[in-house]
Amino acid sequence: MKKFQLIICFVLFSQFAFAQLSPWVWQHPKPYGGWLRDIFVFNPNSAIAVGEDGIILKTTDGGLNWIQYLSGTLSTLYNIHFVNDNVGWISGSDGVFFKTTDGGIIWQVPADNLSELRLDPIFFIDENIGWAIGINNQIFKSSDGGKRWKFLSDPGYGLVALFFNDADIGWAVGSAGVILKTEDGGVTWIYQKGGLPKYYWLESVHFIDANVGWTVGDFGMIFKTSDGGATWQPQVSHVSEGLYSVYFHDKNNGWAVGLTDTILTTTDGGTTWNPIAYEMDGGLFSVQFYDQNIGWAVGTAGRILKSINGGQTWFSQSTGTTHKSLTSIFFTDETNGWAVGWQGLLLKTTDQGKNWIHIPGKSNQDFTSVFFADNLNGWLCGDNGIILNTGDGGWNWQNQNSTTLKRLNSIFFINRNIGWAVGNDGIILKTTNSGYHWFRPSFWQSLFLKEHLTGVYFINETTGWIVGYYVPDMYGYGIFLKTEDGGNSWDIKKINLPLLSVYFVNENNGWVVGGEIMENTGKIFKLTGSGNSLSLQYSAKTILKAVFFIDENEGWAVGDYANLDPTGNVLHTSDGGHTWDKHPVPASNSFRSVYFVDKNLGWVAGESETILHTNSSGKQVEIKNKPWLNSQFPQAIELLQNYPNPFNSRTTIQFSLPRSSFVTLKIYNLGGEEVNTLVAKEVTAGSHQSEWNGSGLASGVYLYRLQAGPLVQSRKLILLK
Repeated sequence: MKKFQLIICFVLFSQFAFAQLSPWVWQHPKPYGGWLRDIFVFNPNSAIAVGEDGIILKTTDGGLNWIQYLSGTLSTLYNIHFVNDNVGWISGSDGVFFKTTDGGIIWQVPADNLSELRLDPIFFIDENIGWAIGINNQIFKSSDGGKRWKFLSDPGYGLVALFFNDADIGWAVGSAGVILKTEDGGVTWIYQKGGLPKYYWLESVHFIDANVGWTVGDFGMIFKTSDGGATWQPQVSHVSEGLYSVYFHDKNNGWAVGLTDTILTTTDGGTTWNPIAYEMDGGLFSVQFYDQNIGWAVGTAGRILKSINGGQTWFSQSTGTTHKSLTSIFFTDETNGWAVGWQGLLLKTTDQGKNWIHIPGKSNQDFTSVFFADNLNGWLCGDNGIILNTGDGGWNWQNQNSTTLKRLNSIFFINRNIGWAVGNDGIILKTTNSGYHWFRPSFWQSLFLKEHLTGVYFINETTGWIVGYYVPDMYGYGIFLKTEDGGNSWDIKKINLPLLSVYFVNENNGWVVGGEIMENTGKIFKLTGSGNSLSLQYSAKTILKAVFFIDENEGWAVGDYANLDPTGNVLHTSDGGHTWDKHPVPASNSFRSVYFVDKNLGWVAGESETILHTNSSGKQVEIKNKPWLNSQFPQAIELLQNYPNPFNSRTTIQFSLPRSSFVTLKIYNLGGEEVNTLVAKEVTAGSHQSEWNGSGLASGVYLYRLQAGPLVQSRKLILLK
């Protein structure tokens, strides 16, 4: 009997449910803050979108509300395709492949071992017949709705998009400007030259019948054919950024989107493309229209845009979707919280983070730290010595004179009156009257400090610690300071690792975190001996930015997202740091701040205005029986820059795999022609290197491309003779 993995769950966007995979849930942006990669439009009211972290969002009311359906995976979903209101498929990274027969409420893995084929993207023409690009860019076909797949051909190109007009005629596009056409259902493919530049990538292809179609790609390229692809004519896009998606409702009305602050529309088949300005911080990956008026587009930072007038104007159906980073989050109790970030970003919640209110217009400076003494009195600091104070819970803020123009990185108050702020170039400030007057308590000592001070913490009015770093060369060092006289004098120690955050629960129990930028590694230290010496507790594969403890045992640390360790940037300990556990979260983002009000209720904040919340300390609930996740393939790869570069004849290329996989490492010229295959075999997890001898080739710029399963990375190298 065939096995099916059923995933049944849906919630309104204000109540996200990743509980089966991660106890961390999205609170901001809404309905989601990660990258949305594809959208399918059913009718004027219904559409469904997919993206990072296994996200599936559907609306049935024109986008007023987006319902989240649980996919059962945290892998990125790249492609969604329906043939009617009920039957559809999803494909993504790590061999993910799902099918639904009820409009997306229940998603099934239609058969065992499909993950081995790495099917993505997919295209179906009816409930049974479909095609997919699979492992090593091979083309597969299914005649039973996706249960079984038959290998058809290996065209030998990197392919990224498919489109079929009927059971026989279809096209595929991809690397080196390649366009392939089949007239026998995918058994054989004909290379269509068409005059396209060979060193550009094509990202999307769409046809309205067997003859008329368009393809888009790098550098704003748009090409049209009116003869089934025999010839392709360039069209003027007016943009130079890459285009990722093209869609036409009929022979005249079409749209294209990509990594640009414009959305392209045409009403004459592309003879004239009109850039429609829309202020965006990022880009769009997919666009689709129901008719010539109503359509949606999705993209980075959870952006969802809708148009009801053919794309002439667009309005957002998502909130907080920018690329501004949140740098600090603080709660006074389980309901009242604040978060601050880049370019004057200031958010407030009074309902445990279910809704975050944007407080506008306080400053355009980057804010770095926020602290509240109670529900009314708070402070924040940031660039150019800015310090703001509120006495009404954060609705209104007033400037305070910090006496410096240096960047302030951290602010801390022991009560409503006494506080400290620290910053770049050794700045240490103190106030004893709620910030109405700031002064430098250790003026002469701090004059000799050149380090950037990044964290400050006091356990009472006299005893406190400061951490920071200095980078005089490639690696830099860390510094930690202790005072027992309220900051009038400091005991200073150095360590060979930049330090970024400090937290104490009492005089004998404190922790600091930091990281090495060049090596992208992080460490957690415990301060012992009344906080005078550091003891290493944990080494991470990413830079750690913040640490927080609720008592002597329970603590958390957060940091940058790392491809080599995608679950290693949220850490938790329940034994004082003797052991640290990784917490998978539904966000492929870096985090800069963490705060808990008790052992269970907590928040993390970071890039793209991301705020995640947990009510169970962040501990993972394990899911068993996940046939779509195959450990034989890596979740992330890393391709390093060759060394030396430029080089004469010989150079070394290094790469890393978190899991064993079949790997190809190839060299291409700028015309897209393969000139060497360095690796084409099963490679074990870990770091590897390969040497390339280019002595038989002409000087110039070449590309080297690493592929492990569906994951691909490319870099340039320069051969000089």
